[in-house]
Amino acid sequence: MAQLAQDTSGRGGRFESGASSTGPRASEPRRVTVVMTLFNVSKVVPKESLVELTMKASLYWVEPSLVGVRPGPVPEGAAQGLWKPDFEINNGVALNASEEPPLVWNASGLVRMAIRFSGTVFNPMDVRDFPFDRHRVCIHAGPVYSRA
Repeated sequence: MAQLAQDTSGRGGRFESGASSTGPRASEPRRVTVVMTLFNVSKVVPKESLVELTMKASLYWVEPSLVGVRPGPVPEGAAQGLWKPDFEINNGVALNASEEPPLVWNASGLVRMAIRFSGTVFNPMDVRDFPFDRHRVCIHAGPVYSRA
């Protein structure tokens, strides 16, 4: 079972998954650091609890099979079997996601995968103090849930 744990250091969240990969520690859970960057909030509709935005999630984890590989694109042979977290914005309503190819970030096997999201998220807002109300955009991110 995967979960997103809150990181109080301010550097992002940890996404832990029991999914496996090839390599010396394939049976161990992966720890994934998530860094969210919000680029644009273009439309806020308080009555419908909707916010249009553009953002990027950068996910970092250590891939044991890539330790010692030079920084840059993941080698073609390794990219096919590369473990990747199943990550989504859970409160996305009409959200498009485009994934960048994973990169080897450093020789210790750190991998970065970036996903750019653009569209609408569900964001309940309290408008009882209108016109003096304030709002926070909450992004619920984590593992891909099955949707029946």
